[in-house]
Amino acid sequence: MRARHGAAFTLAILALALGTSACGGSAAEQTTTSAAVRTAEAHWRAGLLRWHRSMLGALNGISIVFSTDAGVAALQTSGTRGYRELTRDEHALATCSIVLGRLGPAPESFAAARNYAVKACANFEKGEKLVEAAVREVRNSTPLDPLQAATGPLSTGESEMNAATVALTAGSQ
Repeated sequence: MRARHGAAFTLAILALALGTSACGGSAAEQTTTSAAVRTAEAHWRAGLLRWHRSMLGALNGISIVFSTDAGVAALQTSGTRGYRELTRDEHALATCSIVLGRLGPAPESFAAARNYAVKACANFEKGEKLVEAAVREVRNSTPLDPLQAATGPLSTGESEMNAATVALTAGSQ
């Protein structure tokens, strides 16, 4: 008889536990989950904004180098300050996906921001290869518009980067 009551009691406890977990768990579990989600969102938001600043800085740096005859002429020699700065900016674009990947998985509320950022990185990385080609072209001749081929992917990447930050703001509300 005692064994039967013990088994019934155990089944009742299990049923209550399953019912509680099916309803979302205890208030303490929900609070812990909410805190973890908020922490992940804060980490991702800060990281994506850092990524945005870095990519924008690289784009601006590339634009500055190619905006003047003196900047383009500085690309003739590897040791110049302009060449070193361009190399740094190209590296930022070339490693875009790596930097984004270091943020880890995006919280569900930032999925759209992540998708835009991934597309932006694909364009930045493509554009960076075209900037490299432009530098080679500058060293071999005097092109009228050395960045002509790179302009499309870099511009599209910048638009997607900006859309990522807009989606980041929308996802946090």
